Amino acid sequence: MVIVPGAGVRSDGSLGQPVGERVAAAVALHEAGVVEKILLSGDNGSETYNEPDAMREAVLEAGVPAADVFTDYAGFSTWHTMRRARDVFGVDTAVVVTQGVYAARTVDLGHAADIDVQGYVVRDGGRRGREWLARVRGLGEATWRPTVTSGPPIPITGDGRTSWSEPVD
Repeated sequence: MVIVPGAGVRSDGSLGQPVGERVAAAVALHEAGVVEKILLSGDNGSETYNEPDAMREAVLEAGVPAADVFTDYAGFSTWHTMRRARDVFGVDTAVVVTQGVYAARTVDLGHAADIDVQGYVVRDGGRRGREWLARVRGLGEATWRPTVTSGPPIPITGDGRTSWSEPVD
């Protein structure tokens, strides 16, 4: 399975470049048969901002079957994304797609969350200044493993539509 961490979504609901690259890579991995399921995890902390649904719409428009697409609405940080992938969705092995500057931290946090995870780098870019602060935060999270927003189990082996806020046929 592939995990797609969220990133900026525009006010009109379209994907920003970083998350668009991640979504395209996840779709390509699915089409190639490398992964069976896609977990889209991002911020949905307000009524006017919704990364997971914007990513899901793009994945479905690309032709991925709805049953293979899972959404995590509490992926407020990379740690939340990885920990919830393990605790809520039961992920134990995954590929995570991200930009090169974020890959090491993302994989390390996946390992700290007890997931056998490999990084798939979509390109080398990213915001390096922001990343230094995120690495310090990530070190603390990997060390102390803070709790994250929990939820009922949604097995990644099931139908992804069970994870959607509003089921779509």
